[in-house]
This record gives sequence, C-alpha cells and structure tokens, in this order.
Amino acid sequence: MTEIRITQKKSGPQKLSRLYTKLACLKDNYVRQLARWIVDQAVKAHAYGIVLEHLGRMKGRGRHKDRIHHWCKCRIRDLVKGMALRAHIRVFLINPKNTSALAYDGSGPVTRDPSDFSKCTFQTGKQYACDLSASYNIAARYFLRAMEKSMSSEAWTRLRAEVPEVGKRTACTLSTLWKLAEVS
Repeated sequence: MTEIRITQKKSGPQKLSRLYTKLACLKDNYVRQLARWIVDQAVKAHAYGIVLEHLGRMKGRGRHKDRIHHWCKCRIRDLVKGMALRAHIRVFLINPKNTSALAYDGSGPVTRDPSDFSKCTFQTGKQYACDLSASYNIAARYFLRAMEKSMSSEAWTRLRAEVPEVGKRTACTLSTLWKLAEVS
C-alpha cells in the first residue's frame, strides 16, 4: 500500500497501472500456491473432505480493512473446490460466524491480545492461539451438521432437548460436540 502511495505522489496515476498489474499477478500466484498446498495436504492425509468457512462478503474494520479487502478468499475457495474435485475430495462450507470469537472449550467469548492478534485469552484465563481454537470450532460444526443429517428428526430433537446449544449452530463449539457425545 505504501509503495502505491509513493508512486502516485511521484508520477501521478499513469504509472500505477504497471504496479497494479504486478500486484494482481503476485496475488494470483499466491492464491494458486495456497490452494495447491491445501489440496496436497488433504491428498497426503487421505482425507474424505476439506472443510472451509464460507466467507462471503466481509466488511473490514479499522487497521485490518485493507488487508481484508485485498484478501482473495473467494478465489482460494473456488480453486480449492476445483482441485479437490479432480482429486476426488469433497469440500464442505461452514458458516464462519463466531468461529474465532468463541472459545472451543465452551467458556464463552475470547478477548484478543492487542499486541499479538494471533493469541487470545479465554474466560477461564487460559491463553491460546486464535486460529487453532477457530479450526476446532469449524471442525465441530462440520461434525454436528453431519450428525444431524444422519439422524432421524425425532432422534435429533431428543438430543437437542438434552444439549440445547445444538439448536443455534452459530453458537456451537467443540465443547458442544463433546456434550453431544456424552449424551448419545
């Protein structure tokens, strides 16, 4: 971003087209490498499927606005879908709401560390990596959805009566899956 501003001040908007073209090519290369790495890891692990967050229209806030705006999330998702299809691996999309905002152990919302945004503190005082906690929650939501689809509606209603958190999937965490496993 600073390189774009400096170039624009020096030479005006005409010279920016080269810079934007270079940036677009770099982003394209990054997207392809990342998608290839994701699918290669799934193939290496003999995975049945890849679970991704369905990141649609995201709004940036504050200092992270530019970073989110230039993130190629939809292109990564589409490329992973295509490459996984060729490798006979399914891709499942999960609602991203509250995946990183809730602690995987069920203790409630997390607070991010202002100096290191990749770390968070749970309500219990435990410090943890935000991305790891979010990935636990994403996997738990996939398994909860798979369980719901495989059961009859009466059986799922009985389970939902015993574990009420299952009713609202955006509030489900790994601890919800643990509670469900204890009950069933």
